[in-house]
Amino acid sequence: MVLHLQDYDEHDRAHAPLAEPIDNRAEVHQATGMITIQLGITLAEALLRLRAHAYATGRTVSAVAADVVNRKLCFDDSAFGGMTRQERP
Repeated sequence: MVLHLQDYDEHDRAHAPLAEPIDNRAEVHQATGMITIQLGITLAEALLRLRAHAYATGRTVSAVAADVVNRKLCFDDSAFGGMTRQERP
């Protein structure tokens, strides 16, 4: 069933119910690893921080993860939990 739901035309994502979650999972895992290194914390804590930042900023976890992977967002221990590349000193 899952493989059937994942099978889709790459130009017709609107009719692919599982395309988005499966496509973004690797990026979320990669971002979690990057946050782990940036903050020196466990993977579980890094994922929680990623999710909290997404919630606090009203964005999806996938969007925040993409910013981390693309080095547009760097996590630190500030009150906001992350800052954009342009904000870093």
